[in-house]
Amino acid sequence: MKRFIRLFWYDFVNSIKCNRMLYVASIVLFVLGCVYFMGQMGNLLQDYRYAQEYEQKQKENGNKTEAEEEISAVRIFSEYSEENFTGGSFVDYSLFLMRGMEKFEWKNKTGDKIDIPLMYIGFMILLSYLTGNYMFRNNGYHTVVRMKSRVAWLFSKIINNIINIFIIYLIALLTAWLFSDKMLGIHLVVCGKLLRIDRCLLDTQHLLPVLAVIYGLGFLGAVTIAQLQITVSLLTKNISGFIVSVAIYILSLFYVAVYMPGNSCMVQRTDIFSEGGFSPAVLVAVDIVLIAAAIVADIVIIRRKDMLE
Repeated sequence: MKRFIRLFWYDFVNSIKCNRMLYVASIVLFVLGCVYFMGQMGNLLQDYRYAQEYEQKQKENGNKTEAEEEISAVRIFSEYSEENFTGGSFVDYSLFLMRGMEKFEWKNKTGDKIDIPLMYIGFMILLSYLTGNYMFRNNGYHTVVRMKSRVAWLFSKIINNIINIFIIYLIALLTAWLFSDKMLGIHLVVCGKLLRIDRCLLDTQHLLPVLAVIYGLGFLGAVTIAQLQITVSLLTKNISGFIVSVAIYILSLFYVAVYMPGNSCMVQRTDIFSEGGFSPAVLVAVDIVLIAAAIVADIVIIRRKDMLE
């Protein structure tokens, strides 16, 4: 046990050092995302004020013009107060960072353009690189000799990888909190217009449900894909695991299926925020089964693997 604790601490310290630039990259990514979202909310506020000014002029003129048709898309803003478009709550920013992409339909009958989720793609590529960055750095097998246990070596690496993924999600959470107005609750008019989220069955006035669904579900999905990446990397090469991991994330954008774990990383795919979406309980169950299967496969592979290969 003492050997495992020493190995775990060794891996923990060195994984933090090894991934420090990835932490910086994640901060940059999330800050840029929040700045962009803030700008979008600013544009929405301008639309609201324009609608208010237009309606005031209409009342003063006492007549309607063709221009009224042009502003019909923003007249709904008049039903709300200006406070709905200022600040942005912690939930609003969190949804922007973690929403992923709405349900993709191969036959788009509405003609709406596809919203490419650059935040999701950048975030998931970063997580895929993080998983292989330390675990297989310089093959990473030299500590097996000192530990004299392949399984203990494996579990030390897996636990530390989960910790590193948790740190990235924690950075996202803190960034959303710093940019927000430090309030809970969701502004559906903002999320509906900017994020295409027009419903919320989550109690956003309490922190625990917000953390569990918006961050916890995505974290579990990321851990699931990381485990699959580790399995492929042990079986073949580190680069192969990275490619498989990124491929799962990308394919999950277009294949809306419960067996594609990338859907767990997109909170907009749940039935809480999207009609016909997945139940979070089902996604959690599938992720747990995949994680358990991947770990069992890892143990079998590491026991038979030629460490000098």
